[in-house]
Amino acid sequence: MPLTAKDDRDLLLRLTTTTDPATLLELAADLLSIRGHTQIRITDGPGDGARDLHSIDDTGNLHVTQCKYHRDSNLTVSSRELAELPIALSKFDCVRGLFLTNANISPQGKREYLNDYPRLDHDFLDGLSLIRELRVDPFLNARWVEGDGTSWNFTITFPFIVRRHSDDFPILPQLSVGPERFESAVTGLRKKLQPIVVMASTGFAGEEFFPTYREPRIPCQEEGLFPQLRCTLIKCSGIRSISEVDQIQNTIARTFSESAITDETHYSICVGIPAIVPLVGPSSGTTIHLDADCFALLVTS
Repeated sequence: MPLTAKDDRDLLLRLTTTTDPATLLELAADLLSIRGHTQIRITDGPGDGARDLHSIDDTGNLHVTQCKYHRDSNLTVSSRELAELPIALSKFDCVRGLFLTNANISPQGKREYLNDYPRLDHDFLDGLSLIRELRVDPFLNARWVEGDGTSWNFTITFPFIVRRHSDDFPILPQLSVGPERFESAVTGLRKKLQPIVVMASTGFAGEEFFPTYREPRIPCQEEGLFPQLRCTLIKCSGIRSISEVDQIQNTIARTFSESAITDETHYSICVGIPAIVPLVGPSSGTTIHLDADCFALLVTS
């Protein structure tokens, strides 16, 4: 049954109740990540230059996002609040921006903004528009519409494979380097990703988690003979936003390279697309594949 405008208003009221100025920033970071932004940084606080987040958008340009939270989502943001975004854009010599709020933006306010700053490429996302965009994406819907957003009631799993260059053969860290060195790498990863909880195991993942995957020249038991790839799985929970995914992929690859695979001199580590599983709500137990990139680390002597 399709949702009605009243349903959206009820969902907006619930979102307003379960969020605050700080968690609205996390919501914005998730939203920007889903839109294809990278290098997302929350900069809210004294001296932030009136900006709340900066990022690189999907065209490679600097982007500034201004968030404005109101306890009453029926309120309309003021002209002074709207003016904070062009101030930030001007200060950082940037033309692309987003003003995001859980309240309303009046049509007149938008017209005045567009007329006063015709050079700027800006976007608006207010209460009901925000709810409708959240509902479209499976992850955003599970976390911010079905869930309360304030707690990370998800697990996120990163699969990674290692391949030796000399014979194009896979290396399974847990089996190749021994359990002690493997566990040492996992311990080092926990320290670097605090306060994220990390678990590691050997498991299986489909080729769809590695979009650039190719089979080795000589098929083997780990790759090529089974419908799924045998790989190492890193399971995390407690991250603040999925905008941290690219940094976690980088950290996983470098930590295992430095702490576990120390006997090899020429190899590649590919950390695949992560999978998120909600632990609560109607989507509980459903696997959600993020629209993210793989991360590859090339190691030579």
